Amino acid sequence: MKKIIIYFVLALAFFVLGFISFNFISELKSNNKNADIKNQNNTYEAGWQAANKRLVDLGVVRDTKEIIIKEISGFVSEVKNNKIWVKIVPLSPLHDPDLDTRIIGINNKTEIKKLVIKPEEEYQKEMSEHIAKYGETPEWAEPGENDLPDRYNEQKITLNDITIGNQVIIKTETNISEKKEFIADEITVYPN
Repeated sequence: MKKIIIYFVLALAFFVLGFISFNFISELKSNNKNADIKNQNNTYEAGWQAANKRLVDLGVVRDTKEIIIKEISGFVSEVKNNKIWVKIVPLSPLHDPDLDTRIIGINNKTEIKKLVIKPEEEYQKEMSEHIAKYGETPEWAEPGENDLPDRYNEQKITLNDITIGNQVIIKTETNISEKKEFIADEITVYPN
């Protein structure tokens, strides 16, 4: 009977040691796998940066850090809390995809306007007056030289008049090429 108890205690001890060893080895493998994943991310990021640098060096794309952007356009995807979310066309194919949607804050200095198509009669009258005064405007004319009449009237609106899906142009005085969120100086809403 003593032998059976000794065998049972030894079996139990080996079982406990095996269980502890298995958990320890599993933990080591898990830590190594996490380290490998982190190294892969670093390798991927390094490769991405190298590819980006090569394309910039070749002149295929512009380095987005060197671009000064003070105006963007896109479509409104959300409006709330004195902010609008605008989905823009990426500035570069290699630009940070997180910046494809910008968050534009509005304050009391932000000018918000909507372009409204002029009535056809009014526009045709302005065109006739322009042609009578300047003649036909040549294609090679410099901007500002004998400018054609504007096709739109501007109408002041408020943030409440902006809706999801509106196409907008956002202007600001600061460089926003790398900014996810900023305050707009001017917002122009295009007609639908």
